[in-house]
Amino acid sequence: MTSRSRPAPRIASILTILTLSITRIATGQANTTDGTFGPYIQNATPTGIVVCWRTGTAGTSEVEYGPTAAYGQTVSQLSTEKVHQVAITGLSSNSTYHYRATSRVSGQSIWSETGTFRTAVVGDVPYRFAFLAETHDRDEVALFQEEILGHGPDLIVNGSDHVDEGNELSEWDEYYTIGQPFLRHVVDFPAVGNHLYMASGLFGFGLFGHIDLYKDLASAPGNEEWYSIRYGNTEFFFLNSNWYYEPWRLSTKQVAWLKGALAKANDGTDDPVFKVAIHHMPIWSSGPLHREFLDRLWTRNFFLKNYKAYGLDLALTSHDAHSEHSVDGSFQELQTACGKLRTEWRTKNPKSVWRYNGGRTIGLGAVTGRRMDLQVVDDQGQALHTFSIQK
Repeated sequence: MTSRSRPAPRIASILTILTLSITRIATGQANTTDGTFGPYIQNATPTGIVVCWRTGTAGTSEVEYGPTAAYGQTVSQLSTEKVHQVAITGLSSNSTYHYRATSRVSGQSIWSETGTFRTAVVGDVPYRFAFLAETHDRDEVALFQEEILGHGPDLIVNGSDHVDEGNELSEWDEYYTIGQPFLRHVVDFPAVGNHLYMASGLFGFGLFGHIDLYKDLASAPGNEEWYSIRYGNTEFFFLNSNWYYEPWRLSTKQVAWLKGALAKANDGTDDPVFKVAIHHMPIWSSGPLHREFLDRLWTRNFFLKNYKAYGLDLALTSHDAHSEHSVDGSFQELQTACGKLRTEWRTKNPKSVWRYNGGRTIGLGAVTGRRMDLQVVDDQGQALHTFSIQK
């Protein structure tokens, strides 16, 4: 990907907000801070997908869909809800569909938006993905929309801290509204970050944190904290690395599930070519020293030893607010940061082969056969670092 001129990041964010606001006013929709947002795409499989949105007023849920903008098929839910999650099944793999999502009250439309989605590929069909993490300030999600759309990803794997306070509905409203240029078209598979536990006020942090709002808005597989998906020839494992919120459950039930999932991916029956983990806390990092003895000690003891035992290829992480590529034998780790940055290195990382704290970044991946190519790009589209995994 080459560098290209574009508006300054903050200006680009403002322009995005204004464009979406004008569109909503023109269609008679509510403003962008009343709890009405979406649509966004979740849980794509080769034969199905979930279309999600939220309305400030409870209404029915309806999705029209088809291979063209003429649609042709409809799925409806007559119960009235504010959070809408409509599962569509019986689709063809590796195919693009148009859709229109609508909510009604007493037969009258109170909200309607259109978009497209693509079902998952199977086997060795090539595909592309984007790795986002640390958007935090909500409007930061707009910084990379040109890079994401230019890359043309089939899916987004999200290392989390989507928002700064995960139990504040207004922040999710802004995140999904500002990210609409790609979130209404590209399926987003989320991991759980520490800020998803947070809320404003005295008891918003520490042992009192919870992820109820994240689970309400997400439609990820399994328990939505740890799960795996098969996409093409790759198995992606999404994990909750925020051990200090629930140390016993995350260190026992989750790790037992991880061992079982990794064993299944190595049982000789349709094994994936690549195995990739996504979680928030890094394993190796040049970040703050105290995390070397807490977060990274935990991820090495409970995640890394199982990754190496079962031949995991790559972990995509974030949290430490910089970008870094670490290599430990055949295992590699890449962390990126869309949001705020740390300007100094705090810990000696003996596994580091590249690191960068000069700007915000995302990861872009492309899988063709037995080769996975990855690059780290900044918000001007400049490729800062590239590497490949060949099997």
